Amino acid sequence: MAIAWAVIEYLHDSPELRQKTMFATHYPELTELRSHFAGLRNVSFSVKRAADGVLFLRKLPYGPSDQRYGIDGGKLAGLATGG
Repeated sequence: MAIAWAVIEYLHDSPELRQKTMFATHYPELTELRSHFAGLRNVSFSVKRAADGVLFLRKLPYGPSDQRYGIDGGKLAGLATGG
């Protein structure tokens, strides 16, 4: 998490980089950086829950995610089998 924080801080403080930088992380603690850096915005995928998993929708509302979806994303990518 310290490396991710440092990268976010570096990108924020580098005017030539920060204009169009998207930084994806699975650390919900990093969403709190929004209160420390005026140039940051939190966005997250809208998710539809189903009995057999989740569906990530093509909507990116402002605000942090309501929970972690790393395992679900890994399953969709074929990286995790679950259980």
